[in-house]
Amino acid sequence: MRFLLENANAILNPILWDEHNNLKEDVRNKLLEIKDKFVSGLQENEIPATIVDVRIVGSNANYNYSSNSDIDLHIVVDLDEFEEEQKQMLILIYSYYKSAFNDKYNITIKGTPVELYIEDKNTSAISNGVYSVQNGSWIKEPTYSEKPNVNISKSLEYMIRRFEEVKLLNDPMTAQTLLDLLYANRQKSLAVEGEYGIDNLVFKEFRNRGFIQEIKDIIKNGESKKMSLEGLSELYHNKVGK
Repeated sequence: MRFLLENANAILNPILWDEHNNLKEDVRNKLLEIKDKFVSGLQENEIPATIVDVRIVGSNANYNYSSNSDIDLHIVVDLDEFEEEQKQMLILIYSYYKSAFNDKYNITIKGTPVELYIEDKNTSAISNGVYSVQNGSWIKEPTYSEKPNVNISKSLEYMIRRFEEVKLLNDPMTAQTLLDLLYANRQKSLAVEGEYGIDNLVFKEFRNRGFIQEIKDIIKNGESKKMSLEGLSELYHNKVGK
């Protein structure tokens, strides 16, 4: 099918932005609170995280937001000081804790869901709009543009088949694997292609159809999280100590 993107709005989302395209102060403060809460969980488990920025990207930093758009909050970290094995272990821990954090807190700001991500500073997402919550300023202020038609039929059909298999099996581990894949593909798509990347649009279509929530429900109703953050922390420190 030919996937039609949302029509552009004349202004940025007024729930989040004022008439001068500045992030509303109460929104900014709440997003920084969310970041602090997230980072404190890592610190409690002695997981290093050198934060270089906290950013909003995606539809809610652009003119193509809709009622289904969430706030993509990206915590940008510096991993340059670590060896490759350590980097991969930290990425695993960040990914786990991000998923656990999003599931546990179900965060919204003025009714708009907040979806948290962690990304390496060297693979920051490409977007028409990028706003630094930490610095309170635009890194890249969005420009109004007509939205292209993007054909996502092949990728969408493949992921729907995977989703149907997950529903049939009703297995939380299989569901977690698919959810991780959707998020990983989305983050890579944003980083490489920007907000109109195919895998980012597939993710949005899954979310709009309620499939993401169905996958999360399968996970929540099972025993999916066999490893706690504490367990991953211990594994990380054992590897580092070798």
